[in-house]
Amino acid sequence: MNRLDTDLSNTVVGAFDTDELGIDAVYQPDDLDREIVVIINYGMNPDNTLPDTRSKSSAITVRALNSATAGISAAEFETNQAISMPPKKGADARTMRTGKLLRQNAAFITFEVY
Repeated sequence: MNRLDTDLSNTVVGAFDTDELGIDAVYQPDDLDREIVVIINYGMNPDNTLPDTRSKSSAITVRALNSATAGISAAEFETNQAISMPPKKGADARTMRTGKLLRQNAAFITFEVY
């Protein structure tokens, strides 16, 4: 990460109000649990019965801060890691697995879960 990426990440991490926008999740790489806040795009309407026309697929995508302490860093991300989160809006959390990394920048990573 270059200096610009670091400055951007530090600015965005502090400015991102996850209390208002995010959903609590627990990232479980290896034997460690880390409580994080994520933004989830379920790709479906709230009851998961009809496709949301704003979404390109029905896959669940997750956006997390690109941070080893407040989120999930791109450097540590691997597919098939455990993350405990609601499988649909309003549901109780359950353990899901990380899928393909879709995007990353200095502030966020976006990935699929299954």
